[in-house]
Parts: sequence; structure tokens; C-alpha cells
Amino acid sequence: SEETLRLELLMTPLNRLNVSIEKSAVLSEAVRTAKADMARMKITQIKPYFYLSTGYGTIEGTTNVCLGFYDATDRLRALNKEYRNWVYSYDQVVATIRHEIGHAFSYAYKLYRLPEFREVFNVQGNYFRTYPLTDQYIRWVNPWSRDFVNASVDHYAQKHPDDDFAETFMVWLTPRLNWRKKWRNYPGALRKLEYVDQVVREYRNQPPLIDNRPDEYDGLPQYKMTVAWFFKASPTAYRRK
Repeated sequence: SEETLRLELLMTPLNRLNVSIEKSAVLSEAVRTAKADMARMKITQIKPYFYLSTGYGTIEGTTNVCLGFYDATDRLRALNKEYRNWVYSYDQVVATIRHEIGHAFSYAYKLYRLPEFREVFNVQGNYFRTYPLTDQYIRWVNPWSRDFVNASVDHYAQKHPDDDFAETFMVWLTPRLNWRKKWRNYPGALRKLEYVDQVVREYRNQPPLIDNRPDEYDGLPQYKMTVAWFFKASPTAYRRK
């Protein structure tokens, strides 16, 4: 039964899950779409390495991008919704991957060292050492700001200049989105979008400044915790059925 299959999945350690990006209908198609976006914008020199982990992210200073294992199958997505009360739509998965490619592009060319980048994205101090360790930033965001592409949605661009660039890049990379028109009344956000457009066109044909080493930092094989432990789930509900 479905309950038995979900119970078995909950009791499985992450490093024993038989999942992969290639076998995932959602993730394989989302990665293919994002790569097509890169090709459309002639971003050909960086080759992000995608792999599964406990969440979405780009390893600092690399082009290695991890994707959340909880989006790998329909059953895992259902359990994520059941126990964490949210699940990404397909479009949100694609947008998140575009965001991570933005990080990878920034790291590949060390854009954060450029004076104009630091000025446009208001970088203060060491780019990586100033990244907030918690989500406390949410208490100080300005939902009415016109300086960020997503000020009124999830405020993520206001977390740190690293995410501000990645969110702006994600918008810029989205096909059939007329960002010049949509953000025409948001001068701060529009300036960032124009800068992303300028800097990507300038660097996209250059070889990256870092080696593309496909390593799995904190990949699934390193996690012995069960799916239930990850979701903070009690499998007893399924045992009773």
C-alpha cells in the first residue's frame, strides 16, 4: 500500500535512498531547462556540477550546485509537504536552480572583487565572512524597497549581496520576462538588472578563474540520518494503518 511504501521510505537513511537527478522527473527536467536558459544567453564557459544533498545551494567559491533530495520523487515531495508543510512547484525548482547558477557565475569569475559589483550590490567587508548564519535578517527587511527584485515576496535578495546578485541573475535569466518593463519603476532593482546584463555579457565567453571540480560537498552519500529524522517526522502514524 501507499502507507507501507511511505513508512519504508521514512525509515531509509539518506545515503541508502535510490534517487538521482537523472531518475527524477522534476529535477532532471528543471536542470535541463536551466541549462537551456544558460545556452540561450550564451553562458558556455562555466559548467555547474549538480548533485543531490539535503537542500539547495552552491558551495562557496565553486560551481558545484546541490539540489534538495526531497524533490527527487513524487513520494518524497508528498512527505515534504506532509511534514514540513511546503513543497516547491516545478517553476519554483527551476527558479531556484537559476538562482544557484547566479552564485556559480559570480564565484567562477570572482565578480565580488570588482569595485563596480561591490558598489552596485553594496558589499561591505569580506564577501563570504559577512554572510548571515541565521535568518534573523528577515526582521530588518524593507518590503517596500525599490532596490531589490523581490522586495515584496520573500525578501531573499535582502539577506546578503551574494543572494541579491543571485536573485537578480535569476530574474535576468528567466525567458520571456521583460525585466526592463516590469522593474521600470524600481530604479535600484533596475540598475542591478542592467549591471547583471552588462557583467554576464562581458565575462560569459571567458574561461572561469576557478577550476571546475565536480565534487559532492555534503552529498547524500555522507548522510546516515533517516528520511524521518530529516523531516522531524514520527512514522508511527503509518505504522498504525
